[in-house]
Amino acid sequence: DTAGEEDYDRLRPLSYSQASAVLVCFALDNRDSFVNVEFKWEPEIRHYLPKVPIVLVGNKLDLRESHVVPEVRPRNYKPPVSTREGRSLAERIRASAYVECSALTRQGIPEVFDAAIKASLQSIKYKKTLRCTLL
Repeated sequence: DTAGEEDYDRLRPLSYSQASAVLVCFALDNRDSFVNVEFKWEPEIRHYLPKVPIVLVGNKLDLRESHVVPEVRPRNYKPPVSTREGRSLAERIRASAYVECSALTRQGIPEVFDAAIKASLQSIKYKKTLRCTLL
C-alpha cells in the first residue's frame, strides 16, 4: 500500500522491487481517481514494473449502487464510474483483471483476493521461465 500524494513520488518506487502483482485501486464515486489510473498510475507502474500484472480495482461499490442522480445536476456533476467504463479502462491499461468491491458491505472482496492471487501466480510463472547464462 503506497500513498498517492506527490510528496511520496520519489519514495514510492522503493516499495516496488519485489512485487509480483499490483492492485491499482480507484473510487467508483470519484472520477478524478479513475482518470489518475490511466495518466498517473499505469505509466508509473509500467516504468518500474514492466512485466508485473496489474489488477484494476474499483472500490466503494456500495456508494455507486446507492447513488441517486439529482434532478437538477450541478455544473460540476460527475456520475459514478460504470462497470463498463471500468472494464474499458482495464483493457486500455492491459490489466490482467478488473474487479469491483465494497469494504463496507464486503461485496466483491473475495474476487479481489482471487484476482490478486491469480495475477501473482502468473507473474511468478513468468519469472521462473527467465534464464541467465554466464559464459
